[in-house]
Amino acid sequence: MQTDAQLIAQAFPDLDAVTDEARASWAPALHDTALRDEICATPKLAAWMLADLLAEAVSDLPDEPETNADLLLTLQQLLTCDTDRVATCAGLVWHANQLARLVSTNALALPTIGWDTGDVRFALRHRGRGMAPEVSDTSFVDAVARSGTACLAAWIAQAPERLRATLRLSASPLGDACRAAAGTTVAPLILSQPADPAPAPRRRLLPRLSRTPAATPAPEALPQHDKASLIPLCLAHVEAQA
Repeated sequence: MQTDAQLIAQAFPDLDAVTDEARASWAPALHDTALRDEICATPKLAAWMLADLLAEAVSDLPDEPETNADLLLTLQQLLTCDTDRVATCAGLVWHANQLARLVSTNALALPTIGWDTGDVRFALRHRGRGMAPEVSDTSFVDAVARSGTACLAAWIAQAPERLRATLRLSASPLGDACRAAAGTTVAPLILSQPADPAPAPRRRLLPRLSRTPAATPAPEALPQHDKASLIPLCLAHVEAQA
């Protein structure tokens, strides 16, 4: 079983594994682009820069108890397999009910989409795990991709914050999932501008009664635990197909 530190070393073998935003956030006072590029291109300096970035990502976080062994094992497997395929498979399972309808009516051109046929069959076999409400047929492929990332984000949200904060620097599907779980699309070292405060709502003398029915929850609003549970399931399937 690998430790957290060993997993981080596996996730970040070199500076190329870090997002462009994170690299740009290092030493913001250094405005010399040529010097920054030279540092990135010099192995020893790049290794120092990478170590500095990883240390900065967790510098303000408290120590946490030892990471769950099963979670570490799953993370180790995700680092060595086709994570995009695992996420896509999870998205297919999440939308399996609509997938079954589209497949039965030949409404999907599966060869042109690029989904593995075995993954589609796997999702249909696990149709009982599908909880997503239907989306428009034309946006189904995109919805599967978004939900796959959401499933991966729900699973990675169970990891300790120190591990997630570091993985958010990663230019990988796991990094994308960590940033999605944190509600950001950029590396954690990039500071965003504060949003303008919303204007205060007008007070009403009488309450307004709503005549509109409750909206159907989007896939992202449904139980996170169910999304997270799809990752180990789909990971086992993908590894069995390898």
